[in-house]
Amino acid sequence: MPNGTYYRRQAEVCLALARACERSGIAKRLLALAADFQAKAANFKDDAFAAKPALVSNNPRLQSAARRTD
Repeated sequence: MPNGTYYRRQAEVCLALARACERSGIAKRLLALAADFQAKAANFKDDAFAAKPALVSNNPRLQSAARRTD
């Protein structure tokens, strides 16, 4: 069964793909997936990292990736 670490890792993968993606539509979808994975990871209260979830919306580099035009 997936745990908080699994969901955080999946979020990291989506964020990395969003940074590398040149198509804004795909980058936005990857950012949305990352946010979903981060929310799932935050549900694991016993997890050491649950107190410090990474927020996609606060990362200026990722915000610029999402604004790229196709």
